[in-house]
Amino acid sequence: MKSFVFFCVTGYYLGILLSIVVFVTAVDCSSNEVYAKITKKTGNWANEESFMVYAGSTIAYTAPSLTDNEERVLDVCLPSTTNYQYSLEMRDSAADAWADGAWIEIEGMNGNIVYKGMMTERSVQTEQFSLYSPINKNDSWKYTNSVSDNWKDVSYSDVDWSDVVTGSATQSVSGTQYFRKVFNGVEGMAAVEIELKYQYGIVAYLNGVEVYRDNMSDGQPSIDTLATGSYTSSDYHGVIRSASGVSESNVLSVEVHFTDSNHEEIIQFNGFLSLLAGMSSTNNCFVYPYPVTATSSDYYNPSSAVDWSNYVTYAKNLPSSMMFDFSGSSIPFINSYRIWPYDYLSRSPSSFSIEGSVSTDDSWNMILSPSNVGYTSIEWKQFDLVSLPHRYPLLRFTILPYSDDNVCLSELQFLVCNRPSVSSIEYPETEYSFYKDYEQISISPIQYGYSDCSIQPSLPDGMSIDPNTCIISGVSHSLGSQQYTVTSTMVTPPIQSILNLTFIQCSGSVYKIIRNYMDNPQNEYFSIQDTSNESILYQINSGHLYPKFVKLVHYLCINVDRFDVAFDSTSNYWSSGSYYFMYAMLPDGEQEMVVKGRYDSYQGNIHT
Repeated sequence: MKSFVFFCVTGYYLGILLSIVVFVTAVDCSSNEVYAKITKKTGNWANEESFMVYAGSTIAYTAPSLTDNEERVLDVCLPSTTNYQYSLEMRDSAADAWADGAWIEIEGMNGNIVYKGMMTERSVQTEQFSLYSPINKNDSWKYTNSVSDNWKDVSYSDVDWSDVVTGSATQSVSGTQYFRKVFNGVEGMAAVEIELKYQYGIVAYLNGVEVYRDNMSDGQPSIDTLATGSYTSSDYHGVIRSASGVSESNVLSVEVHFTDSNHEEIIQFNGFLSLLAGMSSTNNCFVYPYPVTATSSDYYNPSSAVDWSNYVTYAKNLPSSMMFDFSGSSIPFINSYRIWPYDYLSRSPSSFSIEGSVSTDDSWNMILSPSNVGYTSIEWKQFDLVSLPHRYPLLRFTILPYSDDNVCLSELQFLVCNRPSVSSIEYPETEYSFYKDYEQISISPIQYGYSDCSIQPSLPDGMSIDPNTCIISGVSHSLGSQQYTVTSTMVTPPIQSILNLTFIQCSGSVYKIIRNYMDNPQNEYFSIQDTSNESILYQINSGHLYPKFVKLVHYLCINVDRFDVAFDSTSNYWSSGSYYFMYAMLPDGEQEMVVKGRYDSYQGNIHT
């Protein structure tokens, strides 16, 4: 990223005065083409930026020359492909990515955003997008004011229903309204966006499963159920959710209710449905593309966290919270998050929480709370949920005190993903061994969002399982080896995991080693030797794969009278702030530091 205007340590970035260039063009695409509206935002160095749209392996569109600090709108007709699937190739001729503040956005024929992204690869970055909307605004729907119980099923016959062209209907009707639209789907898409035009109450079903509800009470509505509220006028509202459940043959079924049982009107209902592609074949997630309002008194420039700019916001103090308001027409069902650390690895949040709420008057519900998170330079860090949470219009992101005091947040994105249903609780390992009475244990599932957790048989004294997260923690005060079954009843049938836990006795003394790596950890290594014969008790060799900016904790049983700790490096010194800490674990649960050191040949440190 080309960035010279903001520093995480010092504070505010300097604003860039933008010129917005909009070309309004009436484009009539032919029957073998599809319309797309492309908005390209540039910063400085626009002459290095370009992009192309591919239809399969064929170039379907090439960007024109771009000008610095402009927001350019391009109306294009792309050649039709199978199910209108395309790929976008972003390029930077200087091989240092697009400038900070540069992004690209693509809209489909219904005016909805089907892709938005910034360039994070250096030279070339390719991502997928979809222009497939099997239901469009002003389409013809089937309509009736009286239904049977199975009216939402794909197999239901609606031949006796009336045909209504939405957006131009002239018939006046009374009472609850029912609509059906059969469409062909594409399996394996990441997300589905459904936007419906209404004023009062509405419930929508995809293949018989409820996918959206507004201004309606809970429970199965009947023809006499009244709406609980209304908007001031008829407009579009909707949802973006996982495309799981979309097959080749589908039906979108909608019932519209009113606050007055005698309500009569000319049909106002309208809507569209778009299928949205994932980022790649290995990451079937759609990035929520609409503006998000960020507010906080704990951060400088909180909007920088969600504006696709790569400009950085940082916390004034810890803990610090930021609230995100999803006030657009389509509220997402978010089941993954990702953080772009840029190159601020040591200052990206290592411990944080994300909570959701329906309104500022309601309570906040925990969604995920990762700790000891490590980042890789110029690489997204993704956090996946195993279940689909509530549709929260408000989120609260809180950086916890365990993070660096000068913590930065470069970009936080919200993802809607299509993943297979979980069949088991995944932990990093299936077998673990710990030292009785001394070793602090924390075994967390790989993904987030597990709940209703239990374990059989009971864990040893001093240990427990969190029923809300399936995290196993504590210090065992018993010896032995046991197979445990972890069960979550969050879904039906319940899901499980088998873990083998062994608790052993140290015949000598237990030590805890904390190794916090900064830059270039592969250059730094150490060893522990028996002083009497120089035999190796424990060592980390150079060229290891431990990540930077992560504290690694290891417990070691040492049963010799004396030992030496030797620090070394393939360079002249360990990175600034990179240290080795060693604590003796005491029987009463306390610990005492016995070694703190680092390698630095320039300072003439003692290295053994």
